[in-house]
Amino acid sequence: MVSYNFLLPEALGEPDMQALSRAYLISGTEYVPWPTEVTFGRGELAVHSSVSESSCLSAPWSVDGQGHVLLTTGSLMQREEPYHLVLELARGKVNHLRTQAADWEMGGLVLAEELRNGLRSVSATFAHAACNQDDAGTVRTCAQQAIDHAVALGDQLVETYVAQVLQFRLAREKPLPTLLACRINGPTPEMTRTGLLHNAVNGVQMPFHWPIIEPTEGEYLWTATDNLMSWAETQGWEVVGGPVIDFASHALPEWLGRYRGDLRRIINYMDDYLEMVLQRYGNRIKTWEIAAGSNLPHVLGLSKDELLHLTNRLFDTAAQLKPNCSFVLGLAQPWGEYLSREDRAYFPLLFTDALLRNRASVAAIDMEILMGVQPRGSLLRDALELSRILDLYSLLGLPLRVTVGCPSSAAPDPQAVGEYTVQPRGASAEWSPEVQARWAEQCIALAVSKPFVEAVTWIHFADDQPHWFPQGGLIGLDGQPKPIVARLQEVRRAYLR
Repeated sequence: MVSYNFLLPEALGEPDMQALSRAYLISGTEYVPWPTEVTFGRGELAVHSSVSESSCLSAPWSVDGQGHVLLTTGSLMQREEPYHLVLELARGKVNHLRTQAADWEMGGLVLAEELRNGLRSVSATFAHAACNQDDAGTVRTCAQQAIDHAVALGDQLVETYVAQVLQFRLAREKPLPTLLACRINGPTPEMTRTGLLHNAVNGVQMPFHWPIIEPTEGEYLWTATDNLMSWAETQGWEVVGGPVIDFASHALPEWLGRYRGDLRRIINYMDDYLEMVLQRYGNRIKTWEIAAGSNLPHVLGLSKDELLHLTNRLFDTAAQLKPNCSFVLGLAQPWGEYLSREDRAYFPLLFTDALLRNRASVAAIDMEILMGVQPRGSLLRDALELSRILDLYSLLGLPLRVTVGCPSSAAPDPQAVGEYTVQPRGASAEWSPEVQARWAEQCIALAVSKPFVEAVTWIHFADDQPHWFPQGGLIGLDGQPKPIVARLQEVRRAYLR
């Protein structure tokens, strides 16, 4: 059991305190979260966990122009004297920035003199805060300045990296082969919207919603899916199938809940449904996301080892049915934040590694990078952290696919699944159509620049049709395209087929 105490700045408001309540401890080079208890008292934040090794604190913190961004301290040692939280978050961010800049520069990245000067300046600002810890005002002011500057410089560093890597890759291969797709959740798009999609993406992904296809046990309704399949083929797009089974509670048929905790029956029903889908469409679609979100805890009352076994079984079934197809594993919350609340699940990287060791027929990994939506989504990260998590999962040696999404507004969304809500960014950086567009462009361009990323998919198409995540579509509730559409068109025109 470890405990750390942190001094909090006096000026923190209620939104900042609510954000800090989601802080958690991490350990190891993979940043594995641990179940963490967070308490407040007398101007301090106290965190407690059963982790028995050196750990760091990850905490949402207000960043100028960005809202609450998850930042991570350096390694902490247990001590009676409390840490200055803002100082330790600044230490971690400045170290991350400088280390990544050095690594990329050793790999051939050319840094502009302005960026070099910025790195020197932010280091000096942090040093001034660290050397004046007896002056709370100086620590608060200088450490916050260091955080704001480091995050902004991180964005510039990533922008430089993306530009130079893409320039190098395009000189060898133009256009790039990366798939840029959008999930189509609702009915077949009409002609105008089909034309909009043609300009923005070069493929589509078709989720197979089990509750719609088999609302009653043993009775299948295929008309809507058949129509969507025929539409996609007519347009000449590359089509990705799935997820065939998403393990979100609302994505499983209601009648399956009768067998909660009964692994044998759940396997039988999932095998039957998977077989029906692959037999009907397996000759028309060559790439399938078989399962998504099976790394999350509390699915159908199954333990983490039962979920691992079930996922492995689904991939074995798919490989036996359609040996010439490629099968993708979808991971929700790739940072594993769910582990900060309990330990009855695997860290997603370790979940995938265990499947591969069991020789599951996984050809690629799909990482769901969904920001600003709870409870399925992840806490907001900056561009440097997005790059780090992509590089981490590339170590598994499989191609990556990235499903990305974020909201364009915090307003209610009557067409979204009720259990999902928008997680506010905070301050003047609240979610808006333009904020969504900027984040999407940054995230998608970064993913496209990584040679191990073979596909990027936006989370859904239209907000004015039934969908899962609130305010996340390319089309708004008013039926009009959002600014993100123009950004996707620019990315495709510049880099992709």
